[in-house]
Amino acid sequence: MSRPTEHPAPGNETPPGRGARASRAAGATEVREGAPRRRGWLWLLLLAVVAAIVLAIVLTQCSGSNQNNGANGNPPPAPAPAPSAAPDPASGVNAADRPGVAAGQLSADGRALLPLSAVAGTDGSLTGLAGKEVTAHAIPVQSVPAPEGFWVGQNQEDRVWVKLLPQGSSPVDVKKDQLLDLQGTFVKNGDNFAASQKVAPDADAQQLDRQGVHIELPNSQPTVVGTR
Repeated sequence: MSRPTEHPAPGNETPPGRGARASRAAGATEVREGAPRRRGWLWLLLLAVVAAIVLAIVLTQCSGSNQNNGANGNPPPAPAPAPSAAPDPASGVNAADRPGVAAGQLSADGRALLPLSAVAGTDGSLTGLAGKEVTAHAIPVQSVPAPEGFWVGQNQEDRVWVKLLPQGSSPVDVKKDQLLDLQGTFVKNGDNFAASQKVAPDADAQQLDRQGVHIELPNSQPTVVGTR
């Protein structure tokens, strides 16, 4: 037996196509609700990228500015210079200026000669030094009693005669109390050497004859390094 056909009540009929449109409208609403969320994440990502680019530019400019300061006359401070050597109390000459010889000293074969009693014979002779190279640094001039030479040493007893070569020639005007650097040779005195040097026939001449040697300097010497 066939089932009777049901008909919707009057007024409840669904117009043709309305159900489909309602379904599509509901789906569209869901799509529209999800779109703003995706756009929000995209904006946040874009802002993060822009911030990273700005930070990189700022850091690059700061680094370039520091390098330019160094290249444009603003170098880092130089290290402080080392303090200079203190003057030698006896000579007033800086210790850093000593060419391997103590200030106020004569040296031959690496040996200090002053006081002369350490190297002189019992009679005061220094002939054992003949032919040896001698070096002096900041040696005081004791006196200049003659135009041919002068005395250098620590006092009236510990001194030796210096002869200038050629006779009486020197690049400087040697005066008493000057401090000299020199390098020469011990040479034996000839006959009547003191008289030939125009040294007065007194204690000076006797001392020069007793020592038996003198220092001869080339005409490029001595060098004045101070006064006492």
